[in-house]
Amino acid sequence: MAIEARVTLLEQRLSRIEGILEQMDKRIDELNISLNKRIDDTNKRIDELNISLNRRIEDTNKRIDELNISLNRRIDELNLSLNRRIDDTNRRIDDLRRDLRLYMGISLTLFASVMIPMLLRFLEVI
Repeated sequence: MAIEARVTLLEQRLSRIEGILEQMDKRIDELNISLNKRIDDTNKRIDELNISLNRRIEDTNKRIDELNISLNRRIDELNLSLNRRIDDTNRRIDDLRRDLRLYMGISLTLFASVMIPMLLRFLEVI
């Protein structure tokens, strides 16, 4: 009998261990389901954020392209304006050179017309 009592006791312990294992299996399954749901939710959120980020990058790239176009136009306008001002300045310099040559020619002519007769008189006196 003692053996039968021990077998019964071992069968009860085995039964309790099997019960505990079943509970643990259920809990593991529940945790696995919960973890998989969280992973799926996280992956979904990552995909949403990725889509949002890609949209923002595209929008930013479009805005950069628009700004580049605008800046290039402005640079072209400024270059054209600057080239016109340089051309105007060059024309003014050419006009001043021409006027200076004319003035120098007139001045030399006047100088000669005044100084030659004076030199001739001076030479007559000597």
